[in-house]
Amino acid sequence: MILNKEVITGLLIPLIGTSAGAACVFFLKKDLKITVQKALTGFAAGVMVAASIWSLIVPAIEQCADKERWAFYKAFFLCSDSNDLAFDIMDLEKRY
Repeated sequence: MILNKEVITGLLIPLIGTSAGAACVFFLKKDLKITVQKALTGFAAGVMVAASIWSLIVPAIEQCADKERWAFYKAFFLCSDSNDLAFDIMDLEKRY
């Protein structure tokens, strides 16, 4: 299988971006002020929320269009409630 230029470019761009970001975190970990760290953490959280909405939730809703109207929402809330319960249990174990 021969990889063309577009595939290689499409693979290298995220690789370089991820490597550069990881290098910044690795080398500047102790030099960043707490406000900058919080801002970057908030930005990363926003990116992850957007990625989960546009890559996972919206396509799932579109796939459930021909099924029962509330099928997706039932599965979503079941999964989110079980995750909340699991994190609550882990938090209680850590506290006590």
